Amino acid sequence: SQNGYFGAFVKKDGTVWTVGNNGNGQLGNGTADNKSQPIQVGGGSSNAMRITHGTVINTTTGIQSKEYENELITNVTIAEDEQLHILTDGISLNQSFSLLVGNTQLSQGDVEYTSFNTNIATVGETDGIVTPVKGTYGTAVIIAKSNGYSSIIRVKTKPADTDDVKSIASPMVAAGAAHTIALRYDGTVWAWGYNRNGELGQGNTTSVYSPVQVKSADGNSYLTDIIEIAAGSNHNLALAKDGTVWSWGYNYHGQLGNGTKANSSLPVKVKIGDGSVDLT
Repeated sequence: SQNGYFGAFVKKDGTVWTVGNNGNGQLGNGTADNKSQPIQVGGGSSNAMRITHGTVINTTTGIQSKEYENELITNVTIAEDEQLHILTDGISLNQSFSLLVGNTQLSQGDVEYTSFNTNIATVGETDGIVTPVKGTYGTAVIIAKSNGYSSIIRVKTKPADTDDVKSIASPMVAAGAAHTIALRYDGTVWAWGYNRNGELGQGNTTSVYSPVQVKSADGNSYLTDIIEIAAGSNHNLALAKDGTVWSWGYNYHGQLGNGTKANSSLPVKVKIGDGSVDLT
């Protein structure tokens, strides 16, 4: 994502990088210094989950449709009739396999799976066997073949170290006129840079030079379950998993879609009609 003065992008490993003008801290590196070469936001390593080798196979036809190597799990799209197979030999119950957080292999506590050779299912949070929901944001159902058995793996969407705000693993980033927002793979939204109109969603108008998490509408918690983001010059939009649309920032021309022209430094729901119905 870019405008005329700075740019922001997401690398294959999930890290966020920025370059260019930084007068309002929009590069997210904790300073206001311009950069002529890309820098990593926060400077830390990514904590995004990724697979070392894998392939998506259609469960109806058996045809392989996609291959992945060293890919972010959040970049793997699984259709209703597809399953993701990890291409690792010799996987068995209680044995580790090639799922990584950054460069560190996930521990057994970060995944839940069971082994069987019949129906496709996965272990849920309460240890019950449930049908996998394929193609849903924030989830991944993985099959690993071993000695005729299938290990069905359910990857948790929030590993223990995701609270490290120095490193943002993000599937999407958007640049405004002098601010940047990023969608993290856990469905949270982060922002940094210019904030005179409430662009950062903090309930205030204080600009910051490092990423801060966008707050909820009441300012007491945080915006969650977001699947897509967009940035205007001085306002932002976020699409939630339930279909609702949130906006915040500059609103002189009514761009927040909430029936007013008042700026909002916290997310508000976009409305339709007479303003009594949420846009979904």
